[in-house]
Amino acid sequence: MFIARNIGLVVLVASFLLTGCTNTVNLKTHQVLANNDLPLTVAILPFTKDADIPAEEGPDWLLREVFFNYFGYEGYTDIPLEEVDRRLKKSGHKTDIREIPASELRKALGVDAVIYGHILAANNFTGGIYAETRIKAQLSMTDLRSGEELWEMEHTEVDSSGILQSSVVTIIQDQSANLEVYDAYYKVAETFVNKVIDQIPDPAQARMAGVKLPHIKNIQTNIQQDKFFAAHDIIQVRIIGNPGLTAQFDIGSWKTGIPMQEITPGRYEGSYKIQPEDQVDKVLIIGSLKNKEGFIGKKVYRSASTQIIGNGV
Repeated sequence: MFIARNIGLVVLVASFLLTGCTNTVNLKTHQVLANNDLPLTVAILPFTKDADIPAEEGPDWLLREVFFNYFGYEGYTDIPLEEVDRRLKKSGHKTDIREIPASELRKALGVDAVIYGHILAANNFTGGIYAETRIKAQLSMTDLRSGEELWEMEHTEVDSSGILQSSVVTIIQDQSANLEVYDAYYKVAETFVNKVIDQIPDPAQARMAGVKLPHIKNIQTNIQQDKFFAAHDIIQVRIIGNPGLTAQFDIGSWKTGIPMQEITPGRYEGSYKIQPEDQVDKVLIIGSLKNKEGFIGKKVYRSASTQIIGNGV
């Protein structure tokens, strides 16, 4: 009876909320640079949000942290967020961060470029048999050497559940998860970042020629699209690359630095056993090789993401 009474409302709400939603990243490039001209040192500035977004909404700090975690796999040298904030505070600037001239930002931060982030809309909604978490944001990179904006992008990411789900049990589970605001926003933020990070121009190839980063030819894992891992299941990862190096893999930004062993020259293997308390959704596997000079080469397994549910057993 409850479902019958609410179907009309849910369809109306879902139609309204999903109008205009897109999973396509809208990237606009303003300044085309060759790989060897791209900025190498980058600071991710504190993200801002529209004034009409309530204080408890608009996860600007969370999206910034998740973006930083994944941006580190690109070929830039990024400054830790705490250090960026410390340098900005030390510089004494009190105005809107977007109003600080490029020359002053470069002097304060000591980097080639900065990334701005701005939340345009955000909500975490649960009502009836419909639940939705949404983040809409703009990102851009400004080259502090010239003051020119290199690129900007806008993207909307939505995670929703409702009457189109396969079972009422799934709906209830999704709604319960949606009530955990931090977890809901984190899940959407990771999906958002995974989509936009591929669009960012990456100077990795130019840096590889200059500093000879370790090369990963291939990364393989036993995860498959939409495959679930329960307690005591094992995630297995294999890297093929330069021999004689130190290897490890990350499960998104959730579990990092999992060691791998070199089985034969250039072939590294590692694994992680799911614990009962583990629970994470849609994470990617990232492999890395580190040489004696401290240079790290990384590769993301992009063929599939995985969901881990330890189930507490």
